[in-house]
Amino acid sequence: MGVALRGDGTANGAFESTLVGTSATGVASSIVVVGDPTSGSAQVGGPATYSGLCSVDLGDGAPPLSNVPFTVTMAKLPDGKWDLTLTLVATRLPAAAVTAGSVTGIDLISKEGVHHAQP
Repeated sequence: MGVALRGDGTANGAFESTLVGTSATGVASSIVVVGDPTSGSAQVGGPATYSGLCSVDLGDGAPPLSNVPFTVTMAKLPDGKWDLTLTLVATRLPAAAVTAGSVTGIDLISKEGVHHAQP
């Protein structure tokens, strides 16, 4: 995933997350969320939030749901690790630790150019 947050409140890039769990009947399931962020904001050393529309593949063989509103908030924890909170429509999922990949910086793009904020 890579997202650029612009000083004018817009965002672009790509978001992808796989939600792994167990269904109510005890069957392992993976739900894949793929989104295109269109707006966002960030603070140097603080949280970053972006939102847009995504597709949600429930992994049950049905066609993916499309044009689902999503919001992602990433926050740096006191131990230096990052967590991510995903909201689909109005359902806010529990925060999850970033366990694969990394957060190496947040690019804030203003009218003056790109500012790279180290987390």
